[in-house]
Amino acid sequence: MIAVSDKILVSESILTEYFTCDLQACRGICCVEGDSGAPLTQEECTYLETEWPRYIPTMQNAGVHAVEKQGPWTLDIEGDTVTPLIEGKECAYAFFRD
Repeated sequence: MIAVSDKILVSESILTEYFTCDLQACRGICCVEGDSGAPLTQEECTYLETEWPRYIPTMQNAGVHAVEKQGPWTLDIEGDTVTPLIEGKECAYAFFRD
């Protein structure tokens, strides 16, 4: 276990296991908080390169601009492929319901 603080312990498997989105559990908070986009496989990057325009109708204008500027995926500080962020905050593909 890794001690994040005196009240929070995190399993070491977080360093080696692949991220899986679970909207039922997080309610999308992972998409709007953090310092990196969601991890992507090479297959997902290839898919986004051609298919991201299909998502434009559901994206925020700022998200579309982020993808146009950064590309449909980007590299994080560790060199991993991730989704682009809007001004270093939420995922470019995040959308909000009223």
